[in-house]
Amino acid sequence: MAGIFLKFKVFIITGIAGLLVMAFVGCKLVSRFQEERINELTEAIEYVKDETVPMEFSIKESSKGKKEVTVGFYDLAGKYIGKKSIKIEGNDIYLEFRVIKLDSKNYMFFPYVIYSNSVSSEEGEKIIGLYKGNENFPAIYRQIETFFDKNKIDPEKLQTYKEKIAELYGYVLEDKLDLVEDQFGSAVHDYEKQGITKFKNGYTYQVICHTHTGSIEVQKKY
Repeated sequence: MAGIFLKFKVFIITGIAGLLVMAFVGCKLVSRFQEERINELTEAIEYVKDETVPMEFSIKESSKGKKEVTVGFYDLAGKYIGKKSIKIEGNDIYLEFRVIKLDSKNYMFFPYVIYSNSVSSEEGEKIIGLYKGNENFPAIYRQIETFFDKNKIDPEKLQTYKEKIAELYGYVLEDKLDLVEDQFGSAVHDYEKQGITKFKNGYTYQVICHTHTGSIEVQKKY
């Protein structure tokens, strides 16, 4: 299995002299608030299979200096959700995920933005909203119940899991990343000039997310 990994930590530093004490208290409250929800979600995610494929993509030349990226999304059971084609300036294309660390063995992944060597991540094309389902639930986490013993899972507990997943997704969707204590960006990319990898025209690639290590890799699908 061929893959490429690129990780970078995102550190959010907030500092205004007159509000330092208030900010510190607020962070403590947010941390406790998050900790309760993270603990609940960890119990759910630890049952999810080791590898999930929430997204696939293809890249082709659009016009001089531009590329067309087509992204498609799938739920946990492998059911197709939908796709969209996006044109972006640049030669080196990056597809960034936001990764939320629940604990040392459980992670959640949200496809977030497409950018390039010519377009920054801040100005890139957001894809986080393309798989928003009913009640703001991320469709890529549909069918999570298929990983549980149907005779043992409490319907109310399952609903709680889904609500917490939707809550975390909402923070990423609304760019409230400061409310998520342990999250980082992870991007796969087409690094044309230095030959690290080259996504070829006419090929479709899968993004494989490793639920229990937090890593991401790319594999040619066909």
